[in-house]
Order: sequence, then C-alpha cells, then structure tokens
Amino acid sequence: MIRLPPLLSGRRRWLMARLLLWGLGQAGAAVATALLMERVFSGFESGGRPVTAVAVLLAVALGAFGLRVLERTDAERLGQRYVASCRLWMYDRLADPEAAGLSPRRRGLMMARFVSDLSAVRLWVSQGIARLVTGSVAATGALLAAALIDPRLALAVLGPFALAGVAVAVLRPRLAGAVAEMRRRRGRVAAHVGEVLESLPDWEAHIEAKERRRLNRRSRFLRDAAARRARFSEAVRAAPQLAAALAAPAVLAVAAADPALGAGAVVGVLSVLGFLAQSTGDLARALDYRLNFRIARGKLEQSLNRRAAPAGNPSPEARECA
Repeated sequence: MIRLPPLLSGRRRWLMARLLLWGLGQAGAAVATALLMERVFSGFESGGRPVTAVAVLLAVALGAFGLRVLERTDAERLGQRYVASCRLWMYDRLADPEAAGLSPRRRGLMMARFVSDLSAVRLWVSQGIARLVTGSVAATGALLAAALIDPRLALAVLGPFALAGVAVAVLRPRLAGAVAEMRRRRGRVAAHVGEVLESLPDWEAHIEAKERRRLNRRSRFLRDAAARRARFSEAVRAAPQLAAALAAPAVLAVAAADPALGAGAVVGVLSVLGFLAQSTGDLARALDYRLNFRIARGKLEQSLNRRAAPAGNPSPEARECA
C-alpha cells in the first residue's frame, strides 16, 4: 500500500517545533494584553497615569505582530517543503518504465492530480496543521487570561465559543459531503473536457452540439455544488466571529449584575475576544483544509496504488526536501 511521505521527518520537525513556539508566544501575548489592559483602565479609574503599562502594552502588540509574521512564514515554508518532497516522491513513481504504458487519458488524470491535489496537500500543511497548532495554543492562552482576570467573565466568554464549537461539529458532515460533491463534479467536467479535446477532430456537427450540451449541464451541476460548498464553508468559518459578537454582551451582562467588577476587568476580558476570535477562526479554517486534504490524499494514493510501484528508496532530491 503506497502512502504519502510522513510529514514530521527531517528538517520539517524543526519547523513544526518553531510553529509551536510561535503559538506559545501568541498565547503569552494574549495573557499579557488582557492583564495590562486591566491594569491600565484600573489606573485610570483611580486617577493614576499608568504610562509604563501603556508602553509595555504597545511592545506586546508589536511582539504579537512579529510572532504572527514568523508563524505564517514558517507555516508556508513547512508546506512548501512537504509538497516538494511529495512532488519528487510521486515523480520517482510516475517516471519509471511501467508508467510508459499508461493511456493518454490515464496519464492526463494523474498529471492533473499531480498539480491540483498537491495544492490541497500544501494548504492543509501550511494553513491547516500550522494554524491548528498555533490556534489551539493561542486560544488556550486567551481563555487563561480571561480566567486570571475573573472566572465569571471567562465563563461568559467560553459559553458562546462552546456553542460555536457545537455548531461547527454539526455542520462538519454537511461540509464534508459538499466538498466531496464539488470535487466529484469538478473531476467529471475535467475528464469530459479531456475526452472532448482528444476526440474532437473525428466528430460530426451533431455530436459536437450534443457534447456541448452535456458540458453545459455538468458545468451547471459543478456551479451548484461549489455554491453549496461555499455556503457551508463560510458558515463554519464565521461561527467564531458570531461567538465573539455574542460573548461581548454576555461579558457586559455579567459586569452589570455585579457592580463590584471594575471597568479594568471588563475591558481586559473584552480585549481577549480579538485573540480568541482569530485563533478559533484559524481552527475553523483548518477543518475546511483538512476535509479537502483527506479527499486529495485518497485520490493521490488510489492513483498510485492502481498499478505496481517500485519499492525502492526515495531519490536523494526527495530526501533533501524532507
């Protein structure tokens, strides 16, 4: 059974460790921002001028910006390295003498997957796994910051995001079905176009008109499937934003019920919502990329397993990209 190369091998392990480090840094920035915001506004309430806290807050904001840039850079580097390894790994199997006997249509389908399905693999690694690592750590840090300020306010924040998680879990099967249907329709359109281009010189006018109607019908099905996939995908991705919008009035309601809660605590917890919405949004997008990756990986491995593949070691170039 032929499978894609493992992700965590060679220098890719170091890149993954760095992504975890950047995620921990962003979690620390979320905690520091919330606590500093509480201190700044508490200082204003008491008539003070917390200049030092404001300066540190600005430094933390710049640090969070830098960590985000480092995260995206290393995530893209990880995805490109892995796809380069997969590309050479597939090339070693497609370039052997046994591949010469493949029909033009079969070779064309495999080359199409060589490009489009590897793109789905890259997106999952660079924007799915990477965001899953950093987003989960950053979200934990944001919730920890809210709990350090006031546990009741933290629960007010956690409630809407927990409901958003339930909504995403409910939508996941429908999104998976929509993704599979769209890819199936897209594959049929691509295969149809390939067959038409290969046989077009031998067709008569009435056959061309019939095939044009078939292509138009399949394109319409693809359009509808893509719209359905976009609807469920956007619902999943927007769930964290809705949770953040609901969490803000929930925090204010808890604060209104207890006058002892100062403005500093409320503002500190509200500042957490931005970090939390961003990190949980990353997790939602990772789910979308994961569903596309699973189908793409299955298609790639299925294509390579339909014929005997050489069981030799990968090329030196493939090992170099590890």
